[in-house]
Amino acid sequence: MTINGRLIVGETLRVLRADMDSRVAPDLSDPDARLAARMISELLAYLAMWHLDLPEDLSHHLAARAALAEQPDEDAGLTGDLPVEAPAYGRLASALQQRIEDDNGLDPGFLRAVAAADSALYADETRRLEQGTVIARERLERVEVEATPERAQALVTALLGAGRTVTALSRVPGGMSKDSFFLDIREPDGAELRLVIRRDLPWGPAQTTVLDEYARLTRLFELGLPIAEPLGCDATRILGQPAMLSRRVAGSSGTAPWDADPQSRRTVCLELAAVMARLHRVDPAAVDMPQASRDPREQVRAYVIEWRDRWRRNRVHASPTLAAAFAWLLDNIPAEIDGPAIVHGDIGFHNAIVDNEKLVALLDWEFAHVGDPTEDLSYCRQFVEGLLPWEDFVAGYRAAGGGEYRAENARFFELWRSVRNAITCSVAWRGFLDGSYPALKMASQGISAYRYFIRNTAETLKERLA
Repeated sequence: MTINGRLIVGETLRVLRADMDSRVAPDLSDPDARLAARMISELLAYLAMWHLDLPEDLSHHLAARAALAEQPDEDAGLTGDLPVEAPAYGRLASALQQRIEDDNGLDPGFLRAVAAADSALYADETRRLEQGTVIARERLERVEVEATPERAQALVTALLGAGRTVTALSRVPGGMSKDSFFLDIREPDGAELRLVIRRDLPWGPAQTTVLDEYARLTRLFELGLPIAEPLGCDATRILGQPAMLSRRVAGSSGTAPWDADPQSRRTVCLELAAVMARLHRVDPAAVDMPQASRDPREQVRAYVIEWRDRWRRNRVHASPTLAAAFAWLLDNIPAEIDGPAIVHGDIGFHNAIVDNEKLVALLDWEFAHVGDPTEDLSYCRQFVEGLLPWEDFVAGYRAAGGGEYRAENARFFELWRSVRNAITCSVAWRGFLDGSYPALKMASQGISAYRYFIRNTAETLKERLA
């Protein structure tokens, strides 16, 4: 895969414009905002075109100007950030402009040829602008199947049986590693059923699949863990990718509904601690989760190596920081580890449904693996500490049957957290640039989120090496 700055900027601008037109602008009600959105869309279209498309046409435009200016075009290569900044383009345009201004007696035929040269350039720009809109849409449509009510109906019929009718379908915002949709159906007896569709992306940053998630979540649900009840899984790609159906639970994610009350904060945080303790007591073999080793230290090492190899396969740009972080991690596997245990890998209130101060479901299990339970504790600390003293949370975890919280292990996983998240962003970026999934959320992960996690990795690594 050949990657250059022109491609990176151009493709990013193109998907920005596509999402501005299809998702942002239609929901704007303020006339001034709609005007601004239209102008932004037009600017993005031009910038993308200059980076991606016009260079293919510019050489013959340069040759035409060189002939008119009676100057050689040997330095007509594209070296500027934009095609119109190519040194030869500017030099030849300036030479023609000066010749016209210095000689008022130029014949009409020459002036007509000069105007025709510019006209031809702008005609190519217009043609490329129109093509760019189609290209962006077609690239995405080639890899992402739209989740329509008709396809959702086919999924419901395949997984739950005939006689059920889809009454509502809406996409859940976010979905950086999986797509989610709210789905309402009417049962044959007239009862309403509220479901959630969870679908693999065409190119997943975590490179996991709901097919594995479904099997594990079914077992965890049967064991009594707070899981949204899995109802079925489709491997035939009715929605374009593997997808699973779950029952939608009452409640909401995040902390806004309860974090204003100190007692509610304490109750919900201790709920999370107790659920984590229950999860970490489950034997991974009971849910058929793969293990590289029964030795917990070797299991953690194998998991780190698995992610290092994933980064090496998918990286687009070099990262000395990630290379250094992996060297440190593999040289500092924690000496004492409880387990191996099932680790959620992304545990926090953003992935928890709370209803009336009770944690009713843990969501988003794409990072679940076998490892050190301290990884989950270390990960969730950033979400808990502002709501409940950390020592109280750990005490609640221990009281519910959880193992020891080891601060040295947590230091290891604080670095690991940023490393793993940076790699998911790197994988997303690879998928965006090579066309596996040219979606805005892949570009967002590959540019801004990646830099956030790399910065965190570098800062944490400096502390560990001090």
